[in-house]
Amino acid sequence: MIHTLYIKQHNQTFLKYLGYTSRDPYRYKGSGKYWKRHLKTHGNNVDTYIIGTYETKEKLKEAGIYYSHIWNVVESNEWANFKPEEGDGGFTFINTNNLKSHPFIDLTKQRFGNWTVLFRLPNNHNRKTMWSCQCDCGNIYEVIGESLTSNKSLQCRICQVRQPRSQYRYRKTK
Repeated sequence: MIHTLYIKQHNQTFLKYLGYTSRDPYRYKGSGKYWKRHLKTHGNNVDTYIIGTYETKEKLKEAGIYYSHIWNVVESNEWANFKPEEGDGGFTFINTNNLKSHPFIDLTKQRFGNWTVLFRLPNNHNRKTMWSCQCDCGNIYEVIGESLTSNKSLQCRICQVRQPRSQYRYRKTK
């Protein structure tokens, strides 16, 4: 039996999915839960790219793990994979012990603007890393890690409202 390792890429959103099949890879849509939900929402307008064909599951698994690691398919937002492609057909529950996790930067106790990072939270529905942060005023919020590191979020909403506006205001001229 021939096993095909492929990439599916959505032509409108450009989201990618690394998968394998023993069927016709151009007709097979993929079986990942996140990928199938994405297709249901955005349509089946996808391109298929064949990475390789393998006669044994062992060779397929080796190639799948290699490309999963090279392209960081689990952690990257460009990919719809929840786990490395190992040719095992996926899983019905997420067991984090079996995942090849990629190192992340621990932001605990670091400061970003008025935020002090307390601890990491589970990822949100968009697979973004979430952190529990305390503002200098004492309020605690859930903040996306990317917003902290890119300085998009520097304080809580209450402090933003309290902050005086610029001294230069637009005046109506006669």
